[in-house]
Order: sequence, then C-alpha cells, then structure tokens
Amino acid sequence: MTHQQIQTIKSQILETTEGQEQAFPCVVPMDSFLLQGMSLRDWFAGMAMMGICSNPDESAPTWTSSRHDVIAKSAYSLADVMMEFRKSK
Repeated sequence: MTHQQIQTIKSQILETTEGQEQAFPCVVPMDSFLLQGMSLRDWFAGMAMMGICSNPDESAPTWTSSRHDVIAKSAYSLADVMMEFRKSK
C-alpha cells in the first residue's frame, strides 16, 4: 500500500459520519479496509456508565431491568453533554 493510499484511508476514517467522530480510528496498512471502531459518543457513554455503575446510589433500588434503562439513558445524556461541550471549544 502506498503512502498516498494510507493517507486517503486515514482521511476517510477521520471524517465524521452524521457528526459521529470515531473514538479509535486506525488503518491496517496491509489491507485496504477501514477499522472505524465505536463512535466517540458511544465511548463517552461507556465511560459515563462505568462511573455511574461504580458509584451506585445507596438509596436506589437493586439492579433491575428498569434501572438498567435509567443508567443507559443517563450515560448517553452525559455523553451528549460532552459532545456539545467539545463543539463549543
């Protein structure tokens, strides 16, 4: 693969798709396919969810499926705030 082909692939990876930057874009130099990974929003949500789950509210009910929905919604809400904050910089 030529240097120009790699640069072209890198620029394709770094482009946003519907405003979703990739969290871990990379190029596999021996092949011509892209490994786009997860979106940056998904990465932020995963990190937020990890924090939420590692510091549970002592007064909250036990982990039920309805609680899972609240955690997921909260994580994506925090991720959306982080994405908006990035745009303001």
